[in-house]
Amino acid sequence: FHGFYGPDPYSRLEYEVRLYPTHAEASDIGVDFADEVTGEDAVVEELQRWQEGMGERRQCRARGRRSPPDCENPKYFDYIVVGNMVLLCQGKNSSSSINACAELVQSVEGPKNMSSDDQPAVGEQANTIADDSLDSVALQQEFQIVTSADDEEIFAAILDSDIDLVNRYLSFGKCEVVNETLSPKWCTLSGSLEGIDFDGINPVPPLHIEFIGVGLPNVDRGRFSRSDPPFLDAGAVEIDELSIVLESGEIRVVEDFNSDSSWMTVEAGLNQYGARIEPLFVYADVSGDEGDEKSAPIDQGIAVMTWNPVVVTQLSGVTVGSEDAPIPVIASTGFMDRGGYYVGERINVDVQGNAVPVRLVGVADYFPTLDPEFSTFLVADIRSTWMALNANKMRNAEQANEVWIETGEVLPSEVATDIRRRMSVAPSLIAQDQLLRDAAVDPLISAGWKALLAIAFTTVLAASAVGFLVYSQVTFASRMTEYAVVRTLGLTTKQVLGLVTLELLMVLVPAVLVGGLLGMRMGATIIPFLVTSGEGVRVVPPVVLAVDWQAVGVLVGVIGAIFLAISIGLISSVRKISPPRVMRMGQN
Repeated sequence: FHGFYGPDPYSRLEYEVRLYPTHAEASDIGVDFADEVTGEDAVVEELQRWQEGMGERRQCRARGRRSPPDCENPKYFDYIVVGNMVLLCQGKNSSSSINACAELVQSVEGPKNMSSDDQPAVGEQANTIADDSLDSVALQQEFQIVTSADDEEIFAAILDSDIDLVNRYLSFGKCEVVNETLSPKWCTLSGSLEGIDFDGINPVPPLHIEFIGVGLPNVDRGRFSRSDPPFLDAGAVEIDELSIVLESGEIRVVEDFNSDSSWMTVEAGLNQYGARIEPLFVYADVSGDEGDEKSAPIDQGIAVMTWNPVVVTQLSGVTVGSEDAPIPVIASTGFMDRGGYYVGERINVDVQGNAVPVRLVGVADYFPTLDPEFSTFLVADIRSTWMALNANKMRNAEQANEVWIETGEVLPSEVATDIRRRMSVAPSLIAQDQLLRDAAVDPLISAGWKALLAIAFTTVLAASAVGFLVYSQVTFASRMTEYAVVRTLGLTTKQVLGLVTLELLMVLVPAVLVGGLLGMRMGATIIPFLVTSGEGVRVVPPVVLAVDWQAVGVLVGVIGAIFLAISIGLISSVRKISPPRVMRMGQN
């Protein structure tokens, strides 16, 4: 690799030739130019290193092997690819480095043809001085330095043979024929499953194959017209098998793409990702029972994937069972009413700017943290939803904006404190134990609504029982003469008892019914105004007044027991009535 060296890393009079023993070592160390001259056999010291930032490349000066690099005043780099050349461009920030590459690509010149007599041999020339008047300087063998004429802060490294480094920075693989027995049109595409995410987020096993697609490489540099972005033309490719290489070197086939493969598209036409995959059949002529020539399809164990034109940053491909399968969802009542939908209907909904096919499988009135009076909602499986949103994206995947954390035996407030300490931007955190401590100062919550209601119900029930008992005794005593007269007229004791019971039931039953209806109506009116948050706002979801019929049954049973006890007492009183004595008492 060729680059600049010396106190002024951008002086055209100071070039450095960096030689690495192997391509692998060059890829591991990266493209770094030390402030020193190195020869062919020199040991490369990592005095400067590449660091992957948030969508940008920075070069930080090192403070020593055991000290972190100095990134207070970093240099920002970008790169472009011209033919088989990798051009590295520098600027004061990410934007200027991108602009520098854009200007450089306009003035770049191809490698100048050199005869074998004029070309220096490796080891004979470790450093080559470039003339300021030249826009391009030919150096050793496959390498050539390309600079801009206006002395921009740019250095370029031209690479002809080290495809490993190109693949590392451009994130796409080279199709190599790794098996001599393969047909010339067949090759093996391979890549590592370690360190896939440049942001430092690595996948955690077990891994699941979710999507196979095609797209344009090197799409995360932003160097294309937003109004007229590039796209990949429609095409097709044959796929024989998908396999993994274990740490032991064992190759294990995970998908052989035969006719009954779960990856095959089962519906007609392209799927929602603009592609389809189907088995490859070859028709062979065979003889039928009657000697006629018939053509029978033979499965080749190969899949053919076809795709429509796909725009940059997107993929066209397939998922397992790649029919246009909608996501089953449960919709709110408001959603169904506003759209006029019915259960079982298939519709498309907009989720974060993406059209997602869903199937309405049920209806729900409420869902935690959502107020159906002000918003409608859909409840769906999170894995299926994120799969539908992100399967065909090469970058900027949609992410959840709210996470619920199960802390186990650790207090939620301690977990919240640890999260705040780890994150540079303070997130919005709600700790359950802190909310409970804040609510404990309220005597109503501290005592408990159920305990208060139980005390109130017991008090009302006791007062009602005493009142009913007093009413029955006073009524019976005031009508003692009437009961004696009807006994004299020939009514039996049971008939008199029936009259007393009927009178009590005509008072008790309407009272219970009217009281229950009035209580439900008053509860529906008053309770919502009583249930508010600590800030005085209505809680979400709103309170739903539900009748606890089991508790109502217990109360009715208690009232019935009281009624039965009073009736038993009245039976003994009725039997003790002496008509002659009562009538003489009435006459007196």
